[in-house]
Amino acid sequence: MVNTDVLANIGQVGKIEVVPAKVIFHDFNRLKDEANQVANVLNNIIETDSVNEDNVKEVKKGLAAVNKSMAKLDRERIDTKNYILEEYNIFAEQVKEIQTIVKNADTVVRNVVKSMEEQQREAKKVEIEKLYNERVKQYDFAQMVAFDRYLQPAFLNKTFPMSRVEREMVEFLEKVENEITYIMDLENKDDVLTEYLNCLDMIKSIQTVDAREKEKERLAKLREEIVEESDFLVEETTYYTIVIENEKDFKLAKALLDGNEVVYTYSKSTKTKSMI
Repeated sequence: MVNTDVLANIGQVGKIEVVPAKVIFHDFNRLKDEANQVANVLNNIIETDSVNEDNVKEVKKGLAAVNKSMAKLDRERIDTKNYILEEYNIFAEQVKEIQTIVKNADTVVRNVVKSMEEQQREAKKVEIEKLYNERVKQYDFAQMVAFDRYLQPAFLNKTFPMSRVEREMVEFLEKVENEITYIMDLENKDDVLTEYLNCLDMIKSIQTVDAREKEKERLAKLREEIVEESDFLVEETTYYTIVIENEKDFKLAKALLDGNEVVYTYSKSTKTKSMI
């Protein structure tokens, strides 16, 4: 048996002592005054337009000294920050280490629980399917509907009792039996039944098939109209063939056709006659 007493104290953070770090910047006011003095001198030179070679050299020299001091001051800032954060970083790593241990254990437990719940759901599904197969035998047409069409994921939940599953199963089978019985009396029962077994909605199935039939009729009528219109537009052409057996008569006939602007085509062929 697993001892779970240790779990009772989980969540007690315990004592974490924080000693505030204090940074004392003794020369702040002095350095701030010197910075303002440098800024005033530079602004005055620019405003009075009194820049020349002598004061440029002096200004550059002064700025170099100031920038050197600023670089040193910034280095102090970075070192101070790192010193202050050093203890915090150690604390942060310790917290992460504890979190990793708990998270790994949590993952293991969740996987076990999930596997157990899936086994329970599968066992309940087998039980429901067995009940369905027994119930459906009491009907004629409802046997056309497979168990998977009835099953809903909610049925497999622990909170969904088997008594309710069985009650809804009876209602489902009665509804299917009555609707298929009605469909079997329709003229187009085969088409409607095929549609019904896909959606299990009688009204929708009838409407879908009716709409399909109306569309077929519309297309058939449209095709007839197109064929009739095409037949009306077709113009028959009659061709005549005249055989002339000597060149003299051909030339005479050709001159006659040309003179009357008759459109024609001709071809010449040779046929050998027996002299016997």
